[in-house]
Amino acid sequence: MSAQADVRPDEAEFAVRLRREPELFEVVYDRYFRDVYRYIAGRLGAQAADDIAAETFLVAYGQRDRFDATRGGLRPWLFGIATNLVAPPP
Repeated sequence: MSAQADVRPDEAEFAVRLRREPELFEVVYDRYFRDVYRYIAGRLGAQAADDIAAETFLVAYGQRDRFDATRGGLRPWLFGIATNLVAPPP
């Protein structure tokens, strides 16, 4: 991991870099996993939180080209994905 990845870049610039440099997703994971895990654990319990939090980041990685920093930051985007995974099917 480069030293540049440790610096908190502007969200829009980071989103562009994330599309070109998928290895930067590690920064996203390291920065937000704990928050996403706690959010899920508060709704489903710790046992389910491991799997759903991992799935949240798997989905986010696969959809990283859809992240639009003009609509909000990475954290709310991840929480939106987590919320969709936690929500019971209609």
